[in-house]
Amino acid sequence: METGAVSALSAQAPSAAQASSNKLAKDFDTFLTLLTTQLQQQDPLDPLKSNEFTDQLVSFTSVEQEITANKNLEKLIGLQQGDKLTGMVGYLGKDVAVAATDARLENGQAQWNYSLGNAADSVKYVIRDAAGRIVRSGDGEIAPGDHTLEWNGIDDNGNTRGDGVYSLNIIAQTQAGTEVSGTVFVTGKVTSVEATGETPTLTVGGLPRPLSTVITVSEPASKNTSGL
Repeated sequence: METGAVSALSAQAPSAAQASSNKLAKDFDTFLTLLTTQLQQQDPLDPLKSNEFTDQLVSFTSVEQEITANKNLEKLIGLQQGDKLTGMVGYLGKDVAVAATDARLENGQAQWNYSLGNAADSVKYVIRDAAGRIVRSGDGEIAPGDHTLEWNGIDDNGNTRGDGVYSLNIIAQTQAGTEVSGTVFVTGKVTSVEATGETPTLTVGGLPRPLSTVITVSEPASKNTSGL
């Protein structure tokens, strides 16, 4: 999507209710034609009973009412989507932090953030490619709080990795081997918002992020940086 793009439900294609309504109209015309022919050719001694005629009309009326209800429901959903999108527009251009372990390596640059709840005696980071293979590992910052880990795309063998999506895993422990709680997240500018699916999404760092994963919406705070 282009920077600043906004996407919502559109009315370019006919809705399911409208398609059903069009088909019902054609079926009703056919029904009237057949009914007229039937009335013209019926046996005078055995005419079409009024209850049969009424039942057929009631059937069409019931279907028509259901289609009308569906149309109203589609309009309601459309209004809800519009309200949802209006609320999301406020994220455009903002810097956000989202709970995620994946980030895009582009032009030899990738960046993650992680937060430690307490001080650790050792922190190991592991970067994997899209296939789950370890491409880079090493030691991270051990102090409590937020840290930034930058990767230049060079793997453990000294090879330059191609652009793509990579994931980060942090293993933090005390000297006794007790695990220290840590959270990996990524920060970036929101370049587009989308409300067409069940889950509203923001585009951050070139990747779609569910709105529910947003941790903060603010200017990035100063962080300790470990460059690779």
